[in-house]
Amino acid sequence: MYINDETIENIIKEDIPYIDLTSLVLGINSQKGEIKFISRGNAVISGSEEVVRIFNKLGIESKTFLSSGTLVKSGDVIVHAQGNVDALHMGWKVSMNILEYCSGIATRTKCLVDKAKNINPQIEIVTTRKIFPGTKEFSIKAIIAGGGVTITKQ
Repeated sequence: MYINDETIENIIKEDIPYIDLTSLVLGINSQKGEIKFISRGNAVISGSEEVVRIFNKLGIESKTFLSSGTLVKSGDVIVHAQGNVDALHMGWKVSMNILEYCSGIATRTKCLVDKAKNINPQIEIVTTRKIFPGTKEFSIKAIIAGGGVTITKQ
């Protein structure tokens, strides 16, 4: 599922509309650093492609990432990237929110799918349009990553 550049740009702008004040005050704009998102438990990953796109727009180089739909265990590295510390700080919170939100939905969807299929292997878990406003694309992607099916219109 593709989430367009306008959505990615809006996510960045909504989180950091002008400057990253923390980076400015700390004077960390020219230092190099790295960031790793590590799973705290068993999960299904979703949203990692969008995190990489956010990082790319901020001039951050992604070293590795696990694709949406990947099953991970506690301690697995989901995304690893390097760049200027101010850019890493700008991308950190919004990226973490996307990974937590989307991976949470994907993981819970997989749990439901697995439980239902243990009873009836032919059953499908289908989503409806009851999605939190502004998150539809991410929610649908996460549901699909978790093994669910969608009947909503894009």
